Amino acid sequence: MTYWFKPKRYGLGATPANRKGWLVVIGFMLIVAAFIAVLMTRDNLSVELVLAWAAALVAVEMLFIWIAWKKTDGAWRWRWGSDDIGK
Repeated sequence: MTYWFKPKRYGLGATPANRKGWLVVIGFMLIVAAFIAVLMTRDNLSVELVLAWAAALVAVEMLFIWIAWKKTDGAWRWRWGSDDIGK
C-alpha cells in the first residue's frame, strides 16, 4: 500500500509524503476557498445560511482529516522530534 502522508516530526498529525498527498491538501484548500468566496459574495447573510455553510465546511474538514489519517504511514500521536520516523 502506498501512503500519501507521513507522521509529522513535531506535534500531532501528518504531512504530505508524495504527489497524491499534496493533491489532497491542495484540493481541500481549493474547496475551503470556494466555500469562503461563495459565502462572501452573498448580499444577505442570515444566521441559518452561515450555520449551514459552517456545517458543510466542518463535514469537508472531517473528510479531509479521515483521508489523511487512513493514508498515513504510521500512527498519529504527539511527537517531540524523535528519530523513530521512517524506521
